Amino acid sequence: MPTLYFDCFSGASGDMILGALIDLGLPLEALRDALGSLAIEYGEVTADRVTRAGITATKFRLIEHATDAAAGGSHQHHHLKHIVAAIKRRSVNSL
Repeated sequence: MPTLYFDCFSGASGDMILGALIDLGLPLEALRDALGSLAIEYGEVTADRVTRAGITATKFRLIEHATDAAAGGSHQHHHLKHIVAAIKRRSVNSL
């Protein structure tokens, strides 16, 4: 079984990690399906190839729906405990 090692000496954001996983072969459609199964409104998911300082990578983006941003000028945050609970609900409901 392959091992993935993160050397995050200065941190890593969620979009950076998801971009790296897409680079490793995670299909974008599978990620979209997984996010959709959580019953969380999240907007549109895209992945583009970018080059920064001579390094090419996948830039993962989550684009909010226009109505979300217009309804108060900010976006909704999902804390880890709520995401974990949604995943647990999803796994129980799929049995």
